[in-house]
Amino acid sequence: EEIWDEFQSKYDEKIKEVVFCGVGESLYRLDDIVLPLSKKISETYNKSIRIVTNGHVGILFPGRNIAKELKDSGVSKISISLNAENHVLYNKLCKPQEIIDINDPSVYEYVKTFIQNCSNEMLKVEATALKIPKNKMIKYFEAPNIIECKKIAEKLGAVFRERKYFGPKLR
Repeated sequence: EEIWDEFQSKYDEKIKEVVFCGVGESLYRLDDIVLPLSKKISETYNKSIRIVTNGHVGILFPGRNIAKELKDSGVSKISISLNAENHVLYNKLCKPQEIIDINDPSVYEYVKTFIQNCSNEMLKVEATALKIPKNKMIKYFEAPNIIECKKIAEKLGAVFRERKYFGPKLR
């Protein structure tokens, strides 16, 4: 209710889209913030609602059709960080806590499944990956292959967007 009150107090008709994003995973607060607030925003203001996520939601909420729940709450777009063309590179770059070891494909498969599920629910799905310059990479592993990431995204029913990396050298 506090977030809803704050949103209403700052709402401006010029807003084109409401985005759930931030430092950390936006869908950690799925049941207490994202779903109820999305429903209120869509019913009251009829604005486009987009979620930015790492796609680990299948691990957080096993057995639920989160893509359908998001669609039913009024979410129309979702941006999911695909980040790599295979699970080994994904694990090296993203370092998911849930993996057993670097060869564990489970988290990467959850991400791809979530992209597919969102596409099946007719959400506008964008899969993304960072284009990391070679001088920013650690010498013992490759940067993501953006062309391969795009192929995977499109095969899963998503539009692909390349993100630019501006940070320090990866360690």
